Amino acid sequence: MASDWVSFNDASSSCGNSVVAPEDQTTKEEAPRGEAELDDPDYLPPPPDAAPNWKDVQAQGDTAAAAGDNEAATRHFTAALQTCPAESAAGLHARRSAVLLAKGGRDGIAQALRDAVRCVELQPEWSGGHLSTARAWIAAGHIGKAMTAVERGLAADPLSEELKRVREVLRKGGAGVKPKARKQEGEKVVVEHRDNRQEMAQPHVAAGIDESMSDGLMSGTFRWAANKKFFQMPPFPKKEGVELMRGWGKLLASRDPTGKMIQCAQSDSSLLDCLTFPVTVGFWAQQLGLLRCGG
Repeated sequence: MASDWVSFNDASSSCGNSVVAPEDQTTKEEAPRGEAELDDPDYLPPPPDAAPNWKDVQAQGDTAAAAGDNEAATRHFTAALQTCPAESAAGLHARRSAVLLAKGGRDGIAQALRDAVRCVELQPEWSGGHLSTARAWIAAGHIGKAMTAVERGLAADPLSEELKRVREVLRKGGAGVKPKARKQEGEKVVVEHRDNRQEMAQPHVAAGIDESMSDGLMSGTFRWAANKKFFQMPPFPKKEGVELMRGWGKLLASRDPTGKMIQCAQSDSSLLDCLTFPVTVGFWAQQLGLLRCGG
C-alpha cells in the first residue's frame, strides 16, 4: 500500500528558481531541540499514543458484565472486536451475545442471535457458539431451533455437559410449552402458553400469598427470573409479574411437598441461565400437572 506521507522538502525543491543560502537552511539534524533532548543525548521522543490492547478491553467487558452493567459490557466487547485477531473474534461475539440477551428486548434478542450465528460461522467446531445460538433461540421463543443448535453443538463436542443439560431441559420443558413468538407493544418478544395463559393473568392466582417467601423458593427459578427482570416483559407489568411469581411459588410448594422439584430448580444455575422465564415456568408447571399437554 502506498504511503500517505508526503515529503514537503522534496516537493518544495521543484517550486520556483529561488535560491536559499546554505546558512539559512534548517536541516532535520539542526532543528531546535527541547531541554530534555539537550540534557540527554540519547533522548528519544515518546511514541504516539497506542490503542488499548484488545485483551484489556475484553477484560473490562467481563468485569462490567459480572457487575450487571450490560450497556458498558456491550461497548467494551464491541471495541475489542475492532482490534482483536480473527481467531479471537468468535469468543467476543459469544460474550456480546450473552450481555445482549441479558439486556433483553426484541432488538437485544435479535442482535444476540446475530452475534451467536456469527460466532458459529467463525468457529463451527466450538461448542460455545452453538450454546450461544441455542440460548438466543430460546429467548426468541423458538424451542425447535434451539434444539437444532444444541444438537449441532453436541455433534461438534459430544462431551459438552452444558449442552447435554440444555438438551434435557428442552426435551422436558418443550413438551409442555406451546411457544408462539409475537410482537407485543412493538418492542418485546413474548412466549404464550396455550392452555393456561389466561389463568396465569388473573389476580386471584396470587391472592393470599405470604409476602415473606422462604429463601428456598426464591433462590432457584424465582430469584433467577427476578434478577433477569423477565417480569417486565409484556403482557405483565413488573408488579403483576411479581405477584404472579408468588402465585407459582405457592402452587409449587403445595403440589411438591417433598421439595424435590424446587431442589432440582436450585441445583444448576447455569442450566437456568439458558431459559427465559416463560419456558422455565412452563417446564415446572408441566411437571406438576398444571399444564395440559397435547390435544
